[in-house]
Amino acid sequence: MKRIFIFFFILFFINFFTIINSTLTEEESLNEFNKWLINNKVYKNPKIEIKVLEKYGRSIVAKQPIKKNEKLISVPKLVIMSNMGGFSHHLPSEIYEPSSTMGISPTNLQAIFLMYCKLNERSFWHPYVSVLPKQFTTSIYFSEEELDQLQSSKLKEFTIIRKDGIERHYNSTFTRLSNRGIAEFSPTSTQTLQQKGYTLELFTWALSCVWSRAFSLSDSDGGMVPLADMFNAEEISKSKVQPKVTDSTLDYYASDDIEIGEQIFTPYGVYKPLSSSQMLMDYGFVFNHGTPSDNVAITVPVFHPDEPNIQVKQAILEENEVENEVFLLTKKNPLPTELLLYARVKNLITKETKYAKIHFLSYQTKDQPLNVRNEKVSLRFLENLIHRYLDSYETTLDFDKSLIENSNDNNNNNNNLSFNSLNSIKIRISEKEILLSTLDAIEKKREKLNNINNNNNNNINNNNNESDS
Repeated sequence: MKRIFIFFFILFFINFFTIINSTLTEEESLNEFNKWLINNKVYKNPKIEIKVLEKYGRSIVAKQPIKKNEKLISVPKLVIMSNMGGFSHHLPSEIYEPSSTMGISPTNLQAIFLMYCKLNERSFWHPYVSVLPKQFTTSIYFSEEELDQLQSSKLKEFTIIRKDGIERHYNSTFTRLSNRGIAEFSPTSTQTLQQKGYTLELFTWALSCVWSRAFSLSDSDGGMVPLADMFNAEEISKSKVQPKVTDSTLDYYASDDIEIGEQIFTPYGVYKPLSSSQMLMDYGFVFNHGTPSDNVAITVPVFHPDEPNIQVKQAILEENEVENEVFLLTKKNPLPTELLLYARVKNLITKETKYAKIHFLSYQTKDQPLNVRNEKVSLRFLENLIHRYLDSYETTLDFDKSLIENSNDNNNNNNNLSFNSLNSIKIRISEKEILLSTLDAIEKKREKLNNINNNNNNNINNNNNESDS
């Protein structure tokens, strides 16, 4: 019994020591990174500091009040991990020169160099790579259960496609590097590539770093920017960072006054509007109320060879550049004119085709209903299509919202949903809201049509009464 107690005590001591040691290692990594910044002439305003915050991880926080237009950081170009930055200066020539001339995509090339810097402690960027996130909450890291929470969202399919693509790119890229004779990326007689550390898992991690943290520095260059990528991102309205690219540096300025203790955010989606699905795939989180770019992709039935009046229908759609079976429903435009046109053309009958060619090929009338019959059938067609998409989700919108509300209740001890599952639920909430908005838009079209039809009938009755008198 005494031996068992001593054994468990030793295990406890080892585990406790490991936890303490890993914490110290993380702190030491951050200290080494700060020294590295100083040694490489990276300017960090003394009024800001790097802090670890709950829910955010490493963050940039104001130690003192900061005035608008004060410089926050300045990163020399040669410190930036990019082709026009420091790659040619700080990577061994026997690695950089052949790798960069093989036609490997910029993203994959960034990932390969990140892997090299992580595995080689003497590499120039190792102090920086050591403080990058070790884990991600992007959808490619979801468990099967967390992916299933997406239900009918296209994000589930896109995530599986991305995971398959990562493995395919890993195999093809490292085969090419090895065939080129680059020793660092080739197996040896005693070590496989995986034993050297260049694993699929590390490649996935490196790509995740690039997708979530790389900057577009110009039209022809982009890369990882040490220190700048520690500014966590928020909506544009909450951002207080103004970037400026010069010939020799990337600078950040305060775009507004910043209070002491305030976390300083940089904006997401400035140069490219991002949907919630894209944010979850690339960055690993979702805003509670989504983004203006949220959308649902729906696929309409293709024309079969025996489709009635197929040549006329195809000609009208092609002339209007509607040649895809996939349409995007968005928050701003839940019922796009192209989808309405498709439905109207799809539901043409033979006696309408002659006039339809004139009506739908005229700039003045192409977005207008053809006639009452065609419009009613087209709206019913779209309504049924959208209902099928809504019904494909396993839960209702109200149920999903209740899950989020319960998760926000700090007193709720029965909440077993992971952070990833909650993000999946937010995605499907956004999509269902868009689909319901589409149904609302269809109903408004129907009401407008009924009003026009009723007015026309009233006019006919009035004319008949006048004739009788």
